[in-house]
Amino acid sequence: MKLIDRTPLQDEQGNIGIVQRIQGTLKYGLSWYPELEAQKFALALLERGLAKGYTVIRNHTLGASGITVPLAIVGPGGIFVAHVTHLRGTYQAKGDSWGTISGQTFKPVPINLLTR
Repeated sequence: MKLIDRTPLQDEQGNIGIVQRIQGTLKYGLSWYPELEAQKFALALLERGLAKGYTVIRNHTLGASGITVPLAIVGPGGIFVAHVTHLRGTYQAKGDSWGTISGQTFKPVPINLLTR
């Protein structure tokens, strides 16, 4: 697997310092750094599971739109996009809403991953 990492605010070794972490949090929101850490975990799993011939592009921004694609996996089977998040729990998509399931209760959450 080949990795093309376009994550902003990191040094050549892929580390993010405290000043860059604060800048990223102010620019991209509170979930920015935890999502980067979740991506590192997912990348370790992908590296073990994907054969040669696959390329993973991390945090690529799509031109002037400003939309960032967290993980794009390019390989013989096509192009796949994955949004890796740090959220934990049991979630359900119900129409256009996204929420947690607790017993038989559906509760919408503020971050709707379906619309993101």
